[in-house]
Amino acid sequence: MFKLSVATITLVLSTSVLASAADLPALTPAPLTSPEPAYSWTGLYAGANVGFGTDRYTFPYGFQAPGFEFVPRRGTIVSHGPIGGVQFGYNYQTPWKVVLGIDVEAEGSGVHGNLNTGPFTPGIISTKVNLYGAFRLRFGYAFDRLLLLDNVLIYIALGGAFGSFSDHVAVQAGPAFIGYDQSTTRIQMSKAVGSLGIGAAHPITPNISVFVDYRYTALGPEWAHGRQINVSLPNDTAASFGTRAMYHLIRVGANWKFDLGM
Repeated sequence: MFKLSVATITLVLSTSVLASAADLPALTPAPLTSPEPAYSWTGLYAGANVGFGTDRYTFPYGFQAPGFEFVPRRGTIVSHGPIGGVQFGYNYQTPWKVVLGIDVEAEGSGVHGNLNTGPFTPGIISTKVNLYGAFRLRFGYAFDRLLLLDNVLIYIALGGAFGSFSDHVAVQAGPAFIGYDQSTTRIQMSKAVGSLGIGAAHPITPNISVFVDYRYTALGPEWAHGRQINVSLPNDTAASFGTRAMYHLIRVGANWKFDLGM
């Protein structure tokens, strides 16, 4: 009798469980999703940048005029100011995450500096950069993650530089006024490179990336020491002073990468 009751209870419970299971909604497998494609730096890009340029150099100078003996001295000009411009180029990312590229840049400049030459020869020697530019090869590596950011490109860039700069002298030497103005435009690739830099870039959308970089631009004609200008001027006057166009540039900017189906 007891065995029959246990069997009956077991049968009833089994039937109830099966009935409840039949009422449950059918389980459907979750749809398979393909992983999000990795970011690629390959493509044509163009953008804009702003930044700051500076340089410091020391040079000998002196002036000569009738009744005024040439006395050599030394002075220092610290040049600095804002820059801003545009850039365009092309990157190619290899399967090994090495990124090769070419880049052309041009920036207008407010970089300038001057030296006060008084008290015996009151006046100024000044220099101003009107335009910077560079055409460079880039070599980088695309990190999937670096520190706290995904998709970071670290690169170095080197190549040629071009620019327009001017030198100005306005000095009173005894009874004579000495004036000199000279503007120079130069493309420089001597002594290996005219522009050398390092930078980092990060995409904030599939098409927009931001970057920060450092660029050393050397427009020569000497690699590190500038040049000495010696000029003979009207009324038996003369001037000798130093100048150079080699600047440290810090820039931030943004680029738009074009979708060309490549």
